[in-house]
Amino acid sequence: MSNALTDGKTSLVYDTLSRWLTNPLGPRSKPWLLLFHRAALAHLEALVKARNTAGVNTFLQQITRTAPTLETERIIHQVIEKALPLGAEDTALAQTLFLLAAAELQVNDFQTILRERPFAQRLRSGWRG
Repeated sequence: MSNALTDGKTSLVYDTLSRWLTNPLGPRSKPWLLLFHRAALAHLEALVKARNTAGVNTFLQQITRTAPTLETERIIHQVIEKALPLGAEDTALAQTLFLLAAAELQVNDFQTILRERPFAQRLRSGWRG
C-alpha cells in the first residue's frame, strides 16, 4: 500500500483503505490508520494539484461523513489548509470549506481562515448571488 501511494495511486489506496478500515472485520491497528491518513492527504493533494474543484468538494463532503474509526478529526486541519487555495477559485468549494471549518476548527483557526482574503472574497461573492 505504501508503495502504491508513493507511485501516485492515491485514489486507489484511499478508497481501498476507507473500505477496509470501516469494515467490522477490517484491520484496527494504528499503522493502518496512519496509512489511511497519509492516503487521504495525498489523494486530496493530487486533486488540488489537478485543480479538480468538483473532486475536492466531493472529497471534503465524504471525509466529513466517514466512520469514527477513521479518526479524520486528526487530519481535518491539514485537509482544510490543503484545499483552501483552491476554494478561493470556486464558490461551491468555498462554501463547503466554510461549513467544514465552522464545524471542525477552533475559533481562532476559523477566524484565521476567514481572514484569507481571496477565500473570503469568493465566499462573499457566492452568498451575494
